[in-house]
Amino acid sequence: MKRIIVIVLLLVLVGGGGAGALIMLGVLPNPFNPPTAAQSAAAAAAAKVDAERKAKEFKPPSEAMTFVVLRDMIVPVLTDTKLERSVYISVRLNVVKSEKDAVETQIVRYENAVIDEFVPYFQTYFQKKEALDLREIKAKLNASAKKLYGDKVNDVLLVNVFTQKSKR
Repeated sequence: MKRIIVIVLLLVLVGGGGAGALIMLGVLPNPFNPPTAAQSAAAAAAAKVDAERKAKEFKPPSEAMTFVVLRDMIVPVLTDTKLERSVYISVRLNVVKSEKDAVETQIVRYENAVIDEFVPYFQTYFQKKEALDLREIKAKLNASAKKLYGDKVNDVLLVNVFTQKSKR
């Protein structure tokens, strides 16, 4: 009987000490000291910061992205009758995996649409500015892809864009 009482007392001591330690570390809420309004507001703010941090965390893709690689496109920039410069554009289309073959068979249509759109655009663009606006170029490439392919294309990856002045 004495052994049982000693074992019960030891369990109560160990359990009480463990619970006290968890309360002191803040793992368990303190039942004898309820949180004040300032503490609850601080806890709500901390929860909001945690939620924002979790929303910004990197989420890896579930599968590999599917790309259609296009040939490099050369857009001539003509003024009057002479070639002033050339703009080189390298692009890849991020497509839906099941639609890759359908996009690849009609890729020439996209290349022609891009050249048709950018020839007059760059003729007026370089009269006002000297440097390329990559965001505007990417927006135009995305608009052309969505117009031709719709939801088959997720995004346009702009690999490289640069200009080269003509030597003539």
